[in-house]
Formats: sequence, structure tokens, C-alpha cells
Amino acid sequence: MRDRSNAFDINAVAVTAAVKGKVSAVIGYLPKAVASVVAVLMDKGLQIMSDTLSIVGGYSGHENYGARILIKMQ
Repeated sequence: MRDRSNAFDINAVAVTAAVKGKVSAVIGYLPKAVASVVAVLMDKGLQIMSDTLSIVGGYSGHENYGARILIKMQ
């Protein structure tokens, strides 16, 4: 989801997780280099979807979690 109000990155793209029929939540943001390309495509009207490939982190020295995702354009 585009986050045009993000004070840190004008091209910010939030990654949301949703459960079918339930609420969705922002779980993070695309890296700036990726967001700078994806944001332009989204602003042109392309729909961007993703699939979660794996969850990473959460172990000693890496207490934060991350997600490896596959980005799809429609």
C-alpha cells in the first residue's frame, strides 16, 4: 500500500498482511531502493500484490522479524 504521508520516504510502500475476511495490518515497508521503483508503478495505476516466501529473524542478535516476499504486478 502506498504511504504518501510518510515523512521519511516520499516513495514509501507499506507491506500489509491480511487474513481473508479479517483485518489487515502494516508489518513493515519495502526497502527504499525497491520502493522507488514500485511506487512509480503503483502511482501509474498498476496493482501490486505479494506472496510471503518466508519470515526471517527473531533469533539471537536479530530480534526483529522480516519477511521475504515475491512482488507481483497486475
